[in-house]
Amino acid sequence: MIRRRVVPRAENERGAVIVLFTMALIALLVLSAIVVDLGLLRAERRQSQSSADLAALSAGAWLSGHNATTAMSRPRSACEAVLDAARANLENLPSGAAINCSALPLQGVSPSCTGSTTPVTVTATGTAPYTLRVTYPVPSSLISEPAFSGGVGVDDGGQCERMQVTIGYVQDSLFAGVLGIGSVDTEVSAVVRGGVEPGGDRVPALLLLERTGCRVLANSAGGAGNLGIIVGSPSATEGGSIHADTNASGCSGTSTDRAIYGSSLSGGGTSITVANSSGGTQGTISTYATTVGNPYDAAVFPGGISHAATPGDVISRQPVDNRYNPSTRTAITDLHAEARTRVLWSAATATSNGFTVLGCADTNGTWTAAKVFVNCAAWAPQDVRLPNATDLVASGRISVANNRLLFAPIVSRFYIRGCPTCSGGNFFALSVSGSLYVNTGSQAVGAATCDARTGPGAGGTTTNTTRLVMFGSPLDISGTAYLCQTTVYNATDTASYVRQASTSGSPNCSTDRPCPVSGAAPGGTFAVSGYTHWTAPSQTTTAPSATHPLEDLALWSETSSLSEIKSGGVLLSSGVFFSPNARMEFRSPASGLPRDAQWIVRSFELLQGTLKLTPSPSNAVPIPSTGSFGLIR
Repeated sequence: MIRRRVVPRAENERGAVIVLFTMALIALLVLSAIVVDLGLLRAERRQSQSSADLAALSAGAWLSGHNATTAMSRPRSACEAVLDAARANLENLPSGAAINCSALPLQGVSPSCTGSTTPVTVTATGTAPYTLRVTYPVPSSLISEPAFSGGVGVDDGGQCERMQVTIGYVQDSLFAGVLGIGSVDTEVSAVVRGGVEPGGDRVPALLLLERTGCRVLANSAGGAGNLGIIVGSPSATEGGSIHADTNASGCSGTSTDRAIYGSSLSGGGTSITVANSSGGTQGTISTYATTVGNPYDAAVFPGGISHAATPGDVISRQPVDNRYNPSTRTAITDLHAEARTRVLWSAATATSNGFTVLGCADTNGTWTAAKVFVNCAAWAPQDVRLPNATDLVASGRISVANNRLLFAPIVSRFYIRGCPTCSGGNFFALSVSGSLYVNTGSQAVGAATCDARTGPGAGGTTTNTTRLVMFGSPLDISGTAYLCQTTVYNATDTASYVRQASTSGSPNCSTDRPCPVSGAAPGGTFAVSGYTHWTAPSQTTTAPSATHPLEDLALWSETSSLSEIKSGGVLLSSGVFFSPNARMEFRSPASGLPRDAQWIVRSFELLQGTLKLTPSPSNAVPIPSTGSFGLIR
């Protein structure tokens, strides 16, 4: 018989099971709270990261020019797009959230943003429980990763192509508060790369900046055998190109009142023709009018125009300003200041600066001085030869009469005060009825050509370039003029350079897309009724630089007055002719072979003859094109 012995429970062990159970339950609840809170935190982090990615991609569309009317990188707009995207994707973001992006550069290209631009971080307000920050530009140090040699990848771009979006969130704890953990912070970021293609893929022979008018480009010539305006293909991969900024809102709708107008030639064929490339790329005639759906974008297609007008952005004068007068390299501003100072010298000041002074009576002879100052209100050289002059400055106007000669074969700086207050036949800075030789080198009088004075950028060896500056009065050539590797700056009659452009008004006038101005800078015109060979500086095959700030620039004028090649005038030209506020007219036989000239003017009309243009991509201003964008971090 087995007896069971019952051991009495000690008094101090009573309730131990309850205690152990309670402790286990608390531990289980703590673990559950942590799991729940971590799950919520992880979900919120996923949402924040997704929102940051989408916001960064929205910014990238602006950085790459896709959302702008013209292909232009716009960091401020990109920054504002970040908040718009955050509103759409963060459901708890307060409606009163705001962000001030004005501290960011207006444009994402030089001179507004360069590799040395200091990064700026902008923080949105009124976003609690979120924080939202935008950083631009993004230096390599901010995105450096050991996996990449040097910390960044080959596809990461430059700092001005990158923007960082950072989103933070304060997550209130549901259960972890029992442990004294009231909230948990999480922060995520995304970096986008996006930029325009500054070189673009189009080099328009004619870039026309009028915003509303009709017949911005017109061929009014006619007659059997007349070939009209012909734009060649600049390369094997690029067709010929013409572009007009006009929206054609000023058109009346008649058969000839169109943004771009050219009728069929009387002998058959097109009067405005752009060539396709040898590789098969189509030529383009583009207008903003087509983009906005205005039916008055072109006339007589097919028949008068080789290609139907296609949609195009508003380009404006800004690409040219960026190229030649950015804040980091103010070539036009500096040229104006230097020339203005010199043309206002007295004879005594010129002498003290090492110049040989000529007077009104010095109209015949050869002067071997390197620096010549003409102290005369109306100098009329009869046979003046300045074989060694690198600097020629005139305090008044210059008139080279019929059968007279002014010979300055190596001049680099040719500054003329002109006569802005004159009228009638005396209203000019430089009038050439005889012969003018500028930068023709050792070529003999009567046997010169600018083709023998090409620079290394055009396959030649001539390194001397010329800057011809006149103030507030025209250039008139009815005789023979050689302006080899010469930039003509037809300056305003002001103490300093003034850009004539409108940043407000309709349509689409803004700081980064300025509109032409009427009534601007009178006197800055030119007229050719004789024979002129005029080529721009061509020292490199690249864009202007500090060493060559006026590379490829043949003309810069802010006037809104008409310039023209008159009947019987012949202009052999190359380079960029920039007169953004003015109308340009050509008459027969005004063309000859203008070769690689590019005209950037308000409007353009061919009245007689044939005009052939084929600008070289390396010697012209390209139209920026939209680039790609994507997340890189």
